[in-house]
Amino acid sequence: QTGGPYDRRIWNLELGPRRVFLKDKPMSLQVKFFAASVSDEQPINTVWVIHDKQTGLQHRFEKQFSSGVLNEFEIPANCYSKEGTLTVECENRDRTTILFPLDDGLTLMYPEGGFLMNYFRGLVIIFCWMALLAAVGLAASSILSFSVATLLSLTILLVGVSSGTFAEAIQDDTVWGIDEDSGERESPILDQLFLPVFKAVSFVVTPVNAYAPITLVASGRAVRWESTAMALVQIIVLGAGLFGALGAYLFSRRQLGSQMSTR
Repeated sequence: QTGGPYDRRIWNLELGPRRVFLKDKPMSLQVKFFAASVSDEQPINTVWVIHDKQTGLQHRFEKQFSSGVLNEFEIPANCYSKEGTLTVECENRDRTTILFPLDDGLTLMYPEGGFLMNYFRGLVIIFCWMALLAAVGLAASSILSFSVATLLSLTILLVGVSSGTFAEAIQDDTVWGIDEDSGERESPILDQLFLPVFKAVSFVVTPVNAYAPITLVASGRAVRWESTAMALVQIIVLGAGLFGALGAYLFSRRQLGSQMSTR
């Protein structure tokens, strides 16, 4: 989503059923974009227009925003239509082209509960992560020694933390990098060896990392009850339950040593 010099970009944000609970509540817009000129560190001149569907008025805000960071400003309440559509327009008043990311280019912020309950939901999801790691450790210790099982659990934890690196390598379709001059891969052999492994690891780890409450809580965003419930089902019931059942089966098949009689 780009906005050229003196160009306009329009968003139609659908609030859905939440429009009932947002009546007379303060709202704000969180904006993030990147400037096409890397050397230009000056703020970008923009004009934001909020179309009030109920009164037919237009609220204009002249803002100077920096590139590559989150910028936030308040907007009037009750500017959405009866169907819950909020129309936001951005006018680029600068000579530099700006690019809005698809994931967090424009975010509507509104109050939804308090911090303590949001913090509690985040702790529940972190507890799910810890329970899954404990289940992995118990399953590994059923057939391995304590030291080897600990090393395996720490390795799995390190893989989970490094999932962002794996996703970036998969997106770039290379592990070692691309030569800027020729545009070719620097090590095609390593790519052929490690990319399938990275894809398999990402396929397993992505459902767990999909529920990441730390960033949401730190940025003041809501950890929804739906995400908490899905984390309990997928991580605890399916993930930890699967490793727990596997550990119980392996432990039942393990031959235990009996005490030798000295008589």
